[in-house]
Amino acid sequence: NSDATCLKDELSLIEMAKYKLPEIFKNDMLPLDILALLQHHLVPTRLLDLTENALVALYFACEIILKEKKKPEDKEPDGEVFVFHQHDSDIATYPIVQAIADSSHLIRSNKYQKNKKKSPFMSMEDIVSGSCNKPIIVYAPIRTIRQKTQSGRYLLFPNRIERSDSLNCKVFTDELVSLEKDDACIACRFTIAGEAKQSILDDLNTIGICREILFWDNIDVVCEEIKKTISLRQ
Repeated sequence: NSDATCLKDELSLIEMAKYKLPEIFKNDMLPLDILALLQHHLVPTRLLDLTENALVALYFACEIILKEKKKPEDKEPDGEVFVFHQHDSDIATYPIVQAIADSSHLIRSNKYQKNKKKSPFMSMEDIVSGSCNKPIIVYAPIRTIRQKTQSGRYLLFPNRIERSDSLNCKVFTDELVSLEKDDACIACRFTIAGEAKQSILDDLNTIGICREILFWDNIDVVCEEIKKTISLRQ
């Protein structure tokens, strides 16, 4: 949701992370790598977490449990699992993917010079706007245990591009390209009944798909799960 993303603070978040944690957010890292690590550490970014593991996707669809019910009759909300189409072009456009991930710097110029001469070739303006008209499924280097156990992938959201009559060219806006549930990039989706969530989580736990494993690098989470295990035995 582009309205939920504060793009005006994106560059500040990135630069502050590099300043305060240079051993983690290194200057030689590619833009997408930095965004993936920020997302991993719960900093809001233009990425949406995906997974290649269907069971992990099922876990997260069930994991959001209604902890504080306002009324006894309140029901657990349904969950959803989305399956995305995968295209080779998502990998082939790697250079433009890095440019989109680095939009916080690129957007400073905010426009491209329009080629007024007629040419059989696509202008840079057309190439960029054509690559930025939809979210892109991307890989990022696996740098943490969590990224590995969750089989992480990401959906990268570009800035929306619109034509400016005053500048006579296309410009980046302060909103991200949106994604609707019926978008063509979504192959299908499954609804998980709210009342079945806990039972599914219990079944997933028996085969090692659980919070303790999926967040193995978070000591607080692991210790919390240890306490739950002991309390259940008492």
